[in-house]
Amino acid sequence: MPAEAEPRSSERVLRFTALAVVLGSAVIFPFVTLPSADQPDILPKLVFAKGEVVLLAVLWISRGLLRGRLTIRRTPLDIALLTFVLSAVIATVVSFAPILSLYGTYTRWEGLATIVTYVALYWIIVQTLERASHGRALMVALVVGGCIEASLATVWALMDTLHGTGLDAESANSFGGLARAVGTMANANNLAVYLAMLLPLAVGEAVHAAQSSHRIAAINACVLLGLGLALTFGRGAWLGAGVGVVVVLTPLLRRMFASRKRTVITLVAAGAMVIALVALGTLVPARGGIVGAVGQRIGSLASPASGSGGTRLGFWGDTLHLVAAHPVAGWGLDTFGNVFPRYETTDWTPGSITDKAHSDLLQVAASQGLLGVAAYLSVIAVVLICAWRARRRPHALAYAGAFVAFEVGIQLNFSWIPVTVPFFMFLAGTMASWDRVRAVSIPLRLPRSLQLVVIGAVASGAATALIPLAIHPVLANIRYADAQVARANGDINGARVAIADARSLDPTEAEYAVLQGDIAFQPDGESAAAIDWSLAKNAYTTAANEGCIYSDMYANLATVEMHLGDKPGALQAARTAAALSPFDSGMTQLVHDLGG
Repeated sequence: MPAEAEPRSSERVLRFTALAVVLGSAVIFPFVTLPSADQPDILPKLVFAKGEVVLLAVLWISRGLLRGRLTIRRTPLDIALLTFVLSAVIATVVSFAPILSLYGTYTRWEGLATIVTYVALYWIIVQTLERASHGRALMVALVVGGCIEASLATVWALMDTLHGTGLDAESANSFGGLARAVGTMANANNLAVYLAMLLPLAVGEAVHAAQSSHRIAAINACVLLGLGLALTFGRGAWLGAGVGVVVVLTPLLRRMFASRKRTVITLVAAGAMVIALVALGTLVPARGGIVGAVGQRIGSLASPASGSGGTRLGFWGDTLHLVAAHPVAGWGLDTFGNVFPRYETTDWTPGSITDKAHSDLLQVAASQGLLGVAAYLSVIAVVLICAWRARRRPHALAYAGAFVAFEVGIQLNFSWIPVTVPFFMFLAGTMASWDRVRAVSIPLRLPRSLQLVVIGAVASGAATALIPLAIHPVLANIRYADAQVARANGDINGARVAIADARSLDPTEAEYAVLQGDIAFQPDGESAAAIDWSLAKNAYTTAANEGCIYSDMYANLATVEMHLGDKPGALQAARTAAALSPFDSGMTQLVHDLGG
């Protein structure tokens, strides 16, 4: 018996460790940043998610070996998510830029590898949450992390407002004289969708709290999340949060509508509130403080075709033509920035690259075609069916409201790593909390000594896998940042060394190849004799093959090709530059000068 007691004790330790990893990651994920990197908020979060998948997989396999059986927990979402991954695989295979679709564009990184990471994270967390109470604990952890993030984002936004300038115009960073809350989520709309997803969870905790102290804590969470959400000025996320909260409060609203008299009073009060908010937004001046700015933003809902709303409508109309050109499997994952300019009827965002459709369903349609859309809708359908079946379980409506809030928000914006990773954590917690998990066991009967050997081998393999998955991309991004700093300071040799290091660490990243080409082609402060034409061509050509979306790079490549005597190659590069910047007369003139 003593020989059996030790494995059981070790298994309990591993089970506790795995659960602690899941809950801890839900809290700290928003704050995973790396200031020394060029992309301090996005890439570290993606790497963190990959590391979490690998670590939880090692703990899961180790527990199975110690237990003598590997328990596989299945959910109704498994097939739908697998179908979505399959559609992403097909889109990558038929993509006009397969390398780009495999890894994704710089700053976005939403290629096949990232989609697999999302689904793998969902699946491995499901394996870790062995009870419904574990699922609910994950939801609480997500809310705690969201409250901390909302608090930091609110404070930083107010400080930026006090010290900032040029905040009157509506932009990605400001509205109505106030700085928009961004926090560590890289984008205000990203933070907005994240907080909108969490607000219904906090409202649900307040409604179902068994103790007054818990209710007070939940109400405080609602205030923090609500204030942070307000300062993002993300209208799509506001709508999502509103719908989500209504879902949570459905039983309360049903009781309020129990009598006709109450129904009339409630509807009149709600209508009056909406009219008052819209009127406030129309009448209050831009410098009317937080209330005035929020009111103005709400008032802008009355004219959805103005401002950024009009730009979105333009995106969507042009995107439909893009989808119609490749309707079945799409153009390929994360290729929107390469393709959209060919169908853009107006320069919607002068000086900027449009690499998202700003509607998640349209984005999927463009990148994965109708196959991806069907798989995407099947995921939504499965979640809603599970929500309906679990509607009488505690907190079921809160989780359904959070799901609806997220979906509404991203249909008017887009999903991205900082909010999509927590969403898949949330999905796993939802299935566990709704008790929609079924376990199947596979015997793993190995001698004690062999168990330890296998566990060691699995851990070593996982650590080795993390080197290309996590360590190299981060080091490459740091060296890329070093190269930019060195170039800006006139240290061309230092920049050359740093960018060569970045490319060797992450040879599939087109962004690094572009900078290497720029340093070889444009050695700031040096004579034309210092240009390394051969290196510039090699770097630019590599970037082009990896799906670079910068028209300036192709224009440079055209110049390099002409210098090296390859006129057809130069003309092809110039045509690509003109296709990526159809409203830039300089690119059109370049094609004309080369005889195109």
